[in-house]
Amino acid sequence: MFFQGILLDYEGVVDQERIDILLNELKTCEHFRNLHMITAKRVYSVTVECLENIIKYSIGSDQAYVPKPFISIKLIEDKI
Repeated sequence: MFFQGILLDYEGVVDQERIDILLNELKTCEHFRNLHMITAKRVYSVTVECLENIIKYSIGSDQAYVPKPFISIKLIEDKI
């Protein structure tokens, strides 16, 4: 497996403010900026959808054991 880089890697609480920060980090990532424009737009859109789903469907913190939400986007060979 040929690993090229991490576009985004985060574990923790996700709220609207954190989404804005994470999307900004993604846009400024060197590996993201080197993607073809169409691919970058698709990755960005899927990332937004995933982060919004984390907010929408995460288990409340009032449960006995709640794992932290996480998102990771990696570039491996020519695959994301």
